[in-house]
Amino acid sequence: MIVALSDVHLGFSCCEERIFRRFLQDILLNPQIDHVVLMGDIFDMWRRDPVKLLIEYSDILELLREMRESKSVHYVVGNHDYHMIEAGENLERKYNVEVGTETLIPYGDQSYYFVHGHQFEFPDSLDSYQQFAGILCMGDDATGRTADGLWNLYKTCFGHFDTTGTESRLKQKFKTAVGLPAERLQEKAMNNIQKEAVKKREEFEDQIGDCFIVYGHTHHSYVDPEQKMANTGSWVDDTSVPHLIKDTYITIDERGAVNLLAYPP
Repeated sequence: MIVALSDVHLGFSCCEERIFRRFLQDILLNPQIDHVVLMGDIFDMWRRDPVKLLIEYSDILELLREMRESKSVHYVVGNHDYHMIEAGENLERKYNVEVGTETLIPYGDQSYYFVHGHQFEFPDSLDSYQQFAGILCMGDDATGRTADGLWNLYKTCFGHFDTTGTESRLKQKFKTAVGLPAERLQEKAMNNIQKEAVKKREEFEDQIGDCFIVYGHTHHSYVDPEQKMANTGSWVDDTSVPHLIKDTYITIDERGAVNLLAYPP
């Protein structure tokens, strides 16, 4: 079985930390699980100092190291933990955790493509956005925990711009990029993200043309067997979007059944 999840946001005040720890313990002890895919934003390095955060949650990394003794563990970075790319060599040496931007797993008669999903929200400016995400991961606790830190960055970068033309569109993209998940969960944005996922499959048909795509990022969980697409949801207790189911994950068995579940059952 493959188990995939994303968007835990450890370090954020709304994360379901206690429940997530229990979940990992259950995963560790389950002999039926072959692959564990952590699909980004497991740690929230936009809101916390990344070094302090990894030290604080070193027990989580130890659990992943122990998990590697009986399962394949895949860590796919998101926009809020993009710094894990930089820390990848140290993490692999100390905790045996391999870090990447995507992973492809053949399983049964189907292949599955796992990616965080911010790539589908900012396809035209992905390199710049990921550089931006990496910079936000390098703040300290004081600036990372407050919206003022992002707002000051916004004013510093764009306060002198006009409100017309390209500069105005750039300002709007910045505001969208740093917005809270609830601001990205409007139907139009969700549809655009799904369309970009389809375009990704078409563009890289040789590599992922027939793959089932699993992503996160939007915190909006679903499974669409016809489109061969699924979203893992999140582990954030966000009161601004009470309609979303929290603490969700995806399971995939060797027969190709893709199921969306919530923890605890």
